Amino acid sequence: MILIRTMSAAIFLVTLMLLAGCGGGGGSSTSTNNPSPTTQSALVIDLASGRTRGLTGVSPADNTSSQIALIRVGDAFVSLGEVTAGQWQTVMGSTPWSTVPPSIAAAPSAAQPACNLSYADAAAFAAQVQERAGFTARLPTDGEWVSLVGAAYPWGADATVVRATGKANVRETNPSGGLQTMATVSPSPSGLYHLVGNIREWTRDGHLVGGSWADNLLLCSSTQLTDPVPSSTRHPLSGMRLVVER
Repeated sequence: MILIRTMSAAIFLVTLMLLAGCGGGGGSSTSTNNPSPTTQSALVIDLASGRTRGLTGVSPADNTSSQIALIRVGDAFVSLGEVTAGQWQTVMGSTPWSTVPPSIAAAPSAAQPACNLSYADAAAFAAQVQERAGFTARLPTDGEWVSLVGAAYPWGADATVVRATGKANVRETNPSGGLQTMATVSPSPSGLYHLVGNIREWTRDGHLVGGSWADNLLLCSSTQLTDPVPSSTRHPLSGMRLVVER
């Protein structure tokens, strides 16, 4: 059983410039296969070859099984949504979710989040992307995730508003349950999708954050994260988001 605790108010929240550039990926681009910094506001990484393209903006259409789309957040890039099952299979060639009984959770489609991931699994995915692309790839820290979400939720601190607008895939807004793709919700003001709800995401500090489709909205806020979980522990509601440093 995963226990939830309240994050200490003493955590230092690093202020990040969120340069989302949420338009389609049809703008000017530059390609590289080395870790030189890009001055553009978005990035696409071909997951098979590791080739990268700097872009002026990305949309869910740029996020496919063969490539991952990221937007600039300060000096790093954050994946537009959670790492998908299709992206996971392209990089890792495995299906960790296949051991989850259908009565507990349905297997994800290629465009839905990879799930049933352990911390070790998530770190291994990041290491593979780093090896192929040449950029430093990792999980977000607790502080980075809190800064991305902001005041409890990306749309403010009022849970009533979030419930009413259906912006997050949580128990109250999706009674039938199950994972969703990015196309089913609106992005946060930063341009990122499913920062709360849908699937719990590993942080580099070993916590699961953001809650999932099976969680009450109050457990998905930026003031909540799990107690540390053993790195080899898998859970049907655990997934990941990728951070790439320039």
